[in-house]
Amino acid sequence: MQRMIGQPQFGLAHGLAIALISATVTALTGFSLPAQANPNSLCRGNFSGGTLTGEGTCTLPSGTQYQGQLVEGIFHGQGTLRFRNGFQCQGTFRNGRLQGDGVCSFGRQYRYEGQFQNGQRLGQGAIVLSTGTRCEGTIQDQQLNGTGACVYQNGDRYQGAFRNGRPDGRGALNFANGTQCSGAFREGQLNGFGTCIFPSGNRYEGNFRNGVKQGWGVFTYTNGTKLEGNWQAGELKK
Repeated sequence: MQRMIGQPQFGLAHGLAIALISATVTALTGFSLPAQANPNSLCRGNFSGGTLTGEGTCTLPSGTQYQGQLVEGIFHGQGTLRFRNGFQCQGTFRNGRLQGDGVCSFGRQYRYEGQFQNGQRLGQGAIVLSTGTRCEGTIQDQQLNGTGACVYQNGDRYQGAFRNGRPDGRGALNFANGTQCSGAFREGQLNGFGTCIFPSGNRYEGNFRNGVKQGWGVFTYTNGTKLEGNWQAGELKK
């Protein structure tokens, strides 16, 4: 048995980072977006025929406040919706729902800039967390699904496919220390065939399981020496 000393394994905490982003988004935006002011709302603005049309401000019984344009009491046009917990969204409302480009934020903890459809994050968008992590790409089902990229607070960068907010599919992860890995990701970790090139110039090509060398692979040193065979838990088995 030969043990590779000093070569990092790739458990990839970034899968967790993306999961935390998803959890944060869900927790902060799992609200029922009011489409209009109800009879118990306190509204100020231009009333016509008993309904508010034009610029106005409405405070709902829940404490949620809308400020912007309305048509017959329905949020329609440019506006800002503020919730009691500090969460707020602004952009273009159509029949009470955010439509097109908009911004949602929760203080400095979370910020989303991108496209909306019927009040849901859908299309191209960017998510920024207070930690400094920034992700952008295709948003579906309120999460990154499709092609995207993340820059993490420690300087690591991932670019490639996402599924349910996690790296999943073909992608490349460049670590701040100079290590570069690419290959098949599943649930945020290298799973399947991949390649890692280390700052020293050494490289590994082969199979991974949960970010660790597992299965057939070749480790090549800069001097040309190669270790080839079956790997288990990051170690080469004879």
